[in-house]
Amino acid sequence: MKISYLRFLMEDILRLAKEKNNPTIEDVIEDSKVGKEDVKEAIKELENKDLINFKKGEIILTEKGEKAAEIIYNYHKMVENIFGHRTAHSLEHLSGRYIEEAKTLGKNAVPINKFEEGEEGMIALLEIENPRILSRIMGVGISIGKKFSIIKIRKDGIILEIDGRLIILDRELEKYILGVKNEGPATWSA
Repeated sequence: MKISYLRFLMEDILRLAKEKNNPTIEDVIEDSKVGKEDVKEAIKELENKDLINFKKGEIILTEKGEKAAEIIYNYHKMVENIFGHRTAHSLEHLSGRYIEEAKTLGKNAVPINKFEEGEEGMIALLEIENPRILSRIMGVGISIGKKFSIIKIRKDGIILEIDGRLIILDRELEKYILGVKNEGPATWSA
């Protein structure tokens, strides 16, 4: 499954345009933690889809864009009320199934850098705001509800096993990926 960071960023722009009247490129960069070229690419796509007009450095929703932004904004606010702002940035791009899993799993979640070598767990929350990084993380198979094992803890990162694949996580990311520890076979079903 290919996860498109551009789709995530376009959703972020629509949400931000609903939250803040006529945001600028700089507003999007600050909100989504991405680079200027990524924002320009997403703006061009949104214009091509007749969802926004970009005039005098401002993002202006079209009538069609207003309707789409309203849906995204309302979903974001619902997720934000449950999980808080940082987590809402990640979860707002996911389906309701992931939200329900995150509500259940997130209660006892800790950053995966709190796990020991050999421990097993399940991904509970992703607190990653940058849509490019979020799409890459999900693209390698790290998503809510996925079981994992900590294979090795190194100075430069953690090696996880998910679905039979080894994934190396950079030290900077490991604190934004939260999991629940498997306390035994009855903790969750297969």
